[in-house]
Amino acid sequence: MPSVSSYVKCGVAKVHISERFKQERIRLKKTQMTLAMASGIRQEHWSRMETGRLPVNVKALSVMAKLGADVHYILTGDRRLGSGAVLTDEELGLLKLFHSVRDAGGLATIADDDGGKLNSPP
Repeated sequence: MPSVSSYVKCGVAKVHISERFKQERIRLKKTQMTLAMASGIRQEHWSRMETGRLPVNVKALSVMAKLGADVHYILTGDRRLGSGAVLTDEELGLLKLFHSVRDAGGLATIADDDGGKLNSPP
């Protein structure tokens, strides 16, 4: 069971570092095996880090960071932009909505319906 100190309050629920570690791997669309091999560990070890049975190690965080993971989010629960600004819950919600629309191919539909405004320069 993860220690209480490794939990960070996230909204009304407490989310453990290992859960955010897994979320970032999934967001990056990488398998446990791929990242474990890049980190020089066994896949079983990676799985145990994602379930909180083992602490997330620095080498794994480093590999994830090189692939674009938000290590600050993994460690603190706060999403950051490149400038270091923290996103609000509302901004995160909008970003998730944007990604779901984009992933479903909806941006092309929105662009077609806006009279070309999304595709034209300001």
